[in-house]
Order: sequence, then structure tokens, then C-alpha cells
Amino acid sequence: MVCFLFVIPANRELSALQLAKRRNDAAIKLQSHLRVIPAKRELSALQLAKRRNDAAVKLQSHLRTIPAKRELKALEDAKKQRELECASATKMQAMARRAAATKQFALTVKAITNIQRIARGKIARKEYLKNRQAAISLETMMRGKLARTKYQLQLK
Repeated sequence: MVCFLFVIPANRELSALQLAKRRNDAAIKLQSHLRVIPAKRELSALQLAKRRNDAAVKLQSHLRTIPAKRELKALEDAKKQRELECASATKMQAMARRAAATKQFALTVKAITNIQRIARGKIARKEYLKNRQAAISLETMMRGKLARTKYQLQLK
């Protein structure tokens, strides 16, 4: 509390009107200071209430983010799981296609080998028959020559 004292010099006499005015001014000043004290208390209470309200709002805001963060994490985990499942499915499909392609390649190689084997066999048989026919022709000519030579010897 603030108190104002007005010192009146002894050598000076104040009129009753001036004295009353000074007392009135001092009372007004004192009253204004006294009215400020409850206003300051009220302001302090309002500021405290505002700080508490702000703290509550901040706390509620934070608490509301917890389920949202959990939901976001669950969605991200589900997305990762779907990506893994897709990757696994893709990998299995690729493995199945590879197995089918390998099997088809093996069948193609076997078919080509059979075609080559048959073609080589046919060429070899043709060559064998040609050589056999040549051998028979050669034997026939030789037997004919020997028979003519033997016949010529018998005639002499």
C-alpha cells in the first residue's frame, strides 16, 4: 500500500479552502491506489486462469495426437505389409514363370536334338547305302573280271 504524506511547512499558513482541497486530492489519490489492489489481484487471477487454460489446451492437443499417431503407424505398417505381400507374390510369379520357361527351354532343346539326331541318322544311312551300293558294284565288277579271267584261262 502506498501512502502519501503532505508536509505543510510551519511558516506558511494555508487557508481552509486550500487545506480542504489538498486533503481531497490526497484522498482521491489514496482511493485510486486502493482500487488498484483488487484490480491487480483480479488481473493476476485472470492471468493464472489463462495460463491454466493454455496449459490444458496444450495438454489436450498433445493427448489427441497419441491415437492419431497410433493410427498413422498402423496404416504405415499395413502399407508395408501389402508391399511385402505384393513383392512376395511377384517373386513367386517370377519363379513360376522361370520354371515354366526352363521347362519349355529343355523341351525345345530336346526337340532340336531329336531333329538333329534324325537328320544325321538319315544322312548317315544314305551315305551307308551309297557306300554299300558302291562296294556291291565294285565286288560285282571284280567277280566279273575274275570270272572272265578264269574263263579265259580255262579256254587256253
